[in-house]
Amino acid sequence: MFADNGGVGQQNLYNVLRAYTAYNPSEGYCQAHAPLVSVLLMHMAEEQAFWCLVAMLDNYLKGYYGGQLEEVGNDGATLLNLLHIVHPKLHKRMLAANIDAPLFMVEWFMCLFARDLPWPSVLRIWDIFFCEGVKILFRVALVLLRHCTAHLSKIPRELYELLSCLKIKNMPREILQAEFLITEAFKLPIKDSDMSREHKKVVRQKIKKSKSAQSSQT
Repeated sequence: MFADNGGVGQQNLYNVLRAYTAYNPSEGYCQAHAPLVSVLLMHMAEEQAFWCLVAMLDNYLKGYYGGQLEEVGNDGATLLNLLHIVHPKLHKRMLAANIDAPLFMVEWFMCLFARDLPWPSVLRIWDIFFCEGVKILFRVALVLLRHCTAHLSKIPRELYELLSCLKIKNMPREILQAEFLITEAFKLPIKDSDMSREHKKVVRQKIKKSKSAQSSQT
């Protein structure tokens, strides 16, 4: 649909992205918008795709694409806190290797996995996303992290090897399938209240750190 240079698909994609940039100039264009719009255009007309994008970014992904991507950073830190509950051993190894969440999860969350997972899995995730927002992104990410090293005899210690395991293209294909991902996502020992609690904790810590930095400068 988008492969032909100057084709209808590319023109529709360009029109929606340009319209959103004009609609929200303070945020402007972000590369991660394109995969979102591409998925939408596969299911609806150009104008509908535009307004659906607006609704997604205003209601579910606010703060994800502007400025310093602050909200993505907050959600990344929240994801690591939740990983401590789901897979404490991997969490410990990641901390020891100084691996921060943005090293592997930014594209997952900003593109809603549209660039990383098999198409049937993407569609299932998006269906749930429209019902409950970013919570499904956390759940799917935790499933991937929980199982990405299950086929290995032990979790790698070296930074490069561990980062390699965290790339979806290197994960076992069976854990990327829609039925497995969604089933496991709702088996996780994580409640909505856990996500909310950890996110609030991250925000409080960031505010405290910011105030401390300001105090030290005065």
